[in-house]
Amino acid sequence: YGNDSIDESVYIKAVNEFNGAQSFLHYPQPQDLQDNLDKVIWHNDIPVVHGSVIPHFLIYKSIMQENDSRIVILEGQGADEILCGYGDFHWAALNEDFRSGNIPSFIRHFRNFQDIKSEPLKIVLRKFFRMNMPSLVKYPANPLLDMASFNGVGTEVPSIPIRREAVSVEALHKNRMQILRYILHNVDRNSMSQSRETRVPFLDYRLVEFCLSLPVQYKI
Repeated sequence: YGNDSIDESVYIKAVNEFNGAQSFLHYPQPQDLQDNLDKVIWHNDIPVVHGSVIPHFLIYKSIMQENDSRIVILEGQGADEILCGYGDFHWAALNEDFRSGNIPSFIRHFRNFQDIKSEPLKIVLRKFFRMNMPSLVKYPANPLLDMASFNGVGTEVPSIPIRREAVSVEALHKNRMQILRYILHNVDRNSMSQSRETRVPFLDYRLVEFCLSLPVQYKI
């Protein structure tokens, strides 16, 4: 994508070299949003609430065009939800330390976190307020994104039904698993739009139960 800070192709290449797998990389472009939005909404039967749905649709479209023999597709959905792959799990774990009064542990983990992330103070404060006192934090943070202007003057902006921040890792696991229902809907509809079937091995109930039962320090 021309942005090294978010380009994960180096890790994809390392995994493929280790396993001897062949890769097919696809780079969606801004024009793809305009060209495919109506199709994606039609196939999903519901409004699209996240931009990732369209690239996901394009992946299945490319699979059909490149190799029609790949009928059953394995996806990694669920791995981030059960193994704390999202960044907000780190914030939730820090918040647990802070709220429990375990200040030495909080300081140690926060230093390790900042060695990697180097988040500015305003982001740190905003995150902790959003986890503990969400009603005091304006959302979205960017003043240019005035949701009322999109919905009409005087229209009440609906609250977020499921938050991506939580006061604990356990609570965030629950939130993320609820959000996953929408993601799996997209996975099913996008794959079937190209006559493909999808399997999600990370959501085998035995693996899910095992991972959710692991102590936080084993996952973060």
